[in-house]
Amino acid sequence: MDYLAAYARTKGADWVLVLQADELIHEKDFPMLRRFIASTEQGEGPGPYHPDVVGFSMERLYFWGALDKVRKDWNARLIRLYRPGYFSFLAEGTDQAGMYAGQMKPGRVLDLAYYIYHYSRLGEAQEISKRVRNLDTFFHHPEMLVPEAFLPPYDFKGREYDNYNIKEPPPEKDMVVVPYEGTHPLGIEEWF
Repeated sequence: MDYLAAYARTKGADWVLVLQADELIHEKDFPMLRRFIASTEQGEGPGPYHPDVVGFSMERLYFWGALDKVRKDWNARLIRLYRPGYFSFLAEGTDQAGMYAGQMKPGRVLDLAYYIYHYSRLGEAQEISKRVRNLDTFFHHPEMLVPEAFLPPYDFKGREYDNYNIKEPPPEKDMVVVPYEGTHPLGIEEWF
């Protein structure tokens, strides 16, 4: 069972917003997200705002090495705002990192033109390598990982995914990095 949905139900939450520790939603988007939820719950107006809507998807912007660069081939449309019990980040069919929600019950999902801002590949190269290796500890036994003392600085090469698993290095691939000229959530510029 999805512990987030179970917790949300026991606390009486009508909606769940899931973000990873390195992700944010821009504060400028909060009022509209609240309006989408309220309109859906009230079944207001024609079109998509109907009580059978159980989730909203947003595009993840994957910042790559700098606040003004996005790795477009790692961007993804993700369902991270949903009614408890309709999606799970621990259900069968989701990826191991919990990046994609597996649908548990049928319902409509609306695609929103809003973003999830993802910042795991920013900062000093050695610190990025430590973050990637730390995530790998959830999916690989410790002796299968490059020891932390021998981690190379993060190299920003194109790969299908990252990891420091000794036996299964990630396949290399062409990547698409594009400029980003938008704003960031409050405080991000000060962090990096």
